[in-house]
Amino acid sequence: MSNLIFIDVEASGLDIDSYPIEIALRLNGATHSWLIRPEAGWRHWCKNAEALHGLPRQQLVETGLDARVVAAEINALLASTDGLVYSDAAPWDAHWVSVLFDGAQLPACFAILPIQDLLDSGQESRFFTCLERLFEADSRRRHRAGTDVELIARAYSMVGRAM
Repeated sequence: MSNLIFIDVEASGLDIDSYPIEIALRLNGATHSWLIRPEAGWRHWCKNAEALHGLPRQQLVETGLDARVVAAEINALLASTDGLVYSDAAPWDAHWVSVLFDGAQLPACFAILPIQDLLDSGQESRFFTCLERLFEADSRRRHRAGTDVELIARAYSMVGRAM
């Protein structure tokens, strides 16, 4: 598992106009996380999403990093890898990463794949059950990208050992 890379993205909502507000990667046993300052055209904001992740838009405006900085740092971090990044919600995460890189006017040097690509059908069921149990047992806030990506990697590791 040490060579696998996992990603989690938190967003302003689940609308087509939503955008990424936090991205985390888990690779080589380390978690890398970025809060993202909304770009000028990124206006959609869902109070229900804010209630889940706990990040007010104003906090992102004040403390988030520019989309170009985040995109460049992610590309630099992944430049020496095979460029395959796994997600438990690949369609959503790929959409938000695309929004980030479009806003940054940079190409992404990686592809987001569903974690299911790593699992057979029995493992897939065990993975999602294990992940839910880890979320329930973890005292940290759910729907924060750093926490979530750590638990995704841990659940994958646990399912892999159970084979």
